[in-house]
Amino acid sequence: MLPTTPVLPDDLKIRLANPDDLDQVIEIMAQAATWLVSKGIGQWPSPPNAHWRRIAGQIEAGEIYLAFTAEEAIGTLRITWSDPYWPEGLDWAGYVHTLALAGPYHGLGLGEVLLSWAMAHIAGQGRRVVRLDCAAGNKLLRDYYERLGFTFRRQIVDRDYVAALYEKRL
Repeated sequence: MLPTTPVLPDDLKIRLANPDDLDQVIEIMAQAATWLVSKGIGQWPSPPNAHWRRIAGQIEAGEIYLAFTAEEAIGTLRITWSDPYWPEGLDWAGYVHTLALAGPYHGLGLGEVLLSWAMAHIAGQGRRVVRLDCAAGNKLLRDYYERLGFTFRRQIVDRDYVAALYEKRL
């Protein structure tokens, strides 16, 4: 079943990030990492500034999106069409990574709104499945994805990162 178009707050806009947005993307990710650490979750490096070159490349590749409300950047996410953790599905799956909200926007349901938008975007590209991963020890995020209908598929080890892989049919 294809997702319906998500109901966005009236002034919420989502667009591809451009190179001028790099600082905003990193700031949102830093705020999200700080929030996660405050909840006892070590999902991302904090701050993510050391990864600016990789993030800049992802922006150049057209993978990073920014969400705005009232001209303020409030969230970011990355969508790709392949993922080394999932060698199968290159022609029928889309992958969501690094969905992050700026500090004051946690707990308002906007993460689900951005994820719904991503699923609709992926379905609009003719894909039938959305996939994502998180740290296997991140119980809060795993419970969140499962509440949203994602199914745990497997766990993998990538050097020092143990990932829980989830997917959802669109």
